[in-house]
Amino acid sequence: MNTQKLTNIIISQRKTMDTFFKENQIIDREILKINPEKYLEYPNILAITGIRRSGKSILGLFLLKEKKYGYINFFDERLANFTSEDFEILISAFYEIYGNIDYFIFDEIQRIKGWQLFVSRFRINKKIIITGSNSELLGSNLAKYLTGRYVELKLYPLSFREYLKIKNIDYNNIENLGILINELNNYMDSGGFPEVYKIGTIIINTIFHDIVENDIIYNKNIKNNNIREVADYLVSNSGNEISINNIKNNFQIKDLHTLTKYINYIENSYLIIPIKKFSFKFKEQFKAKRKYFCVDTGLINYASFKINPDKGKLMENIVLIELLRLSFLKNYELYYWKDYNDHEIDFIIKQKEKIIKMINVTYASSFKEVKQREIISLNKGLKELKCDNMEIITWDFNDAIEKNGYKIKYTSLLNFLLKDDIIE
Repeated sequence: MNTQKLTNIIISQRKTMDTFFKENQIIDREILKINPEKYLEYPNILAITGIRRSGKSILGLFLLKEKKYGYINFFDERLANFTSEDFEILISAFYEIYGNIDYFIFDEIQRIKGWQLFVSRFRINKKIIITGSNSELLGSNLAKYLTGRYVELKLYPLSFREYLKIKNIDYNNIENLGILINELNNYMDSGGFPEVYKIGTIIINTIFHDIVENDIIYNKNIKNNNIREVADYLVSNSGNEISINNIKNNFQIKDLHTLTKYINYIENSYLIIPIKKFSFKFKEQFKAKRKYFCVDTGLINYASFKINPDKGKLMENIVLIELLRLSFLKNYELYYWKDYNDHEIDFIIKQKEKIIKMINVTYASSFKEVKQREIISLNKGLKELKCDNMEIITWDFNDAIEKNGYKIKYTSLLNFLLKDDIIE
């Protein structure tokens, strides 16, 4: 590619983004609380990853808004023929436009084969943000070339608090309680993709289609239509234990290895999130079924086509994503737990070698509505996992009830999503 063509693309993309910032409401994402720009100190790279349309590009541009920087988005048909050999021409084009600059944003850079070698060399003297909608962005090649000189920030769709900011609702005002509950229902139905609250829920169809068709099928050159059905199945069954063999038989996929690859592709697109079953025995943990959660409840409602969605499952999904948002700061791991008698705990939070919290989620509005199996399962976990920090997330019941010397905390989903520290 020649310098003039790249110069025109850079200027065009920059104008588009500048116009977007002027014409749209841009809120501070909560991930900014950790001061992510500190990870740009020489010679580190900041990698912002996550599902497409979650706001990665906007976050990167927001971080550098006070800096002089170069920006290019490789998800542009005009760059379809861009190769790794064109990076030097690209940098020349940046310097021609902006002069000597130290900051660069390379958006969706994983689309360019061999980009890792360029970034590895270029980051020695420059500060770089890279974004990607596929977890292969930080695959083995990047780790090999950068030898730990990068930090990954995983961005999820809007949290409920971020959603309320977009809606200009003060969640600290107790008089807004009824409004907050109504908005929580809307959030559960529509999910957290920012564009939904500008364009409407019709955009969810486009997002789901783009992820499956572009990020998975096109990028991996898949000819078999079964992967579409597998993606639909995993999303619509979010939060359930999944049997790989059952999927294989249901969709008549002959090769188990092929199905495993399909699931990995769907996972790498950030559409689904696997949660392992916890066990003190590694072999048992490895062999156990996984649960797959969807990254957004709006996508679940789109894929499942249910007239009356399972609100308990949607609540569980929202709680999981909220726990994952904090895992970067708190440095913990998430599992589910189940014993041989099917006593189950939705989420086990493990920090280092210790279980620090157990959480169950249920769509209940009073203590009487909380099913005994939720309480019994936590008591079983108390004995086997040696953890007495137990909580049940309900729809709108709050209390702390002590029995036999142990206390279970009951927290409404609204309070859970609005409090500052959900890992107490």
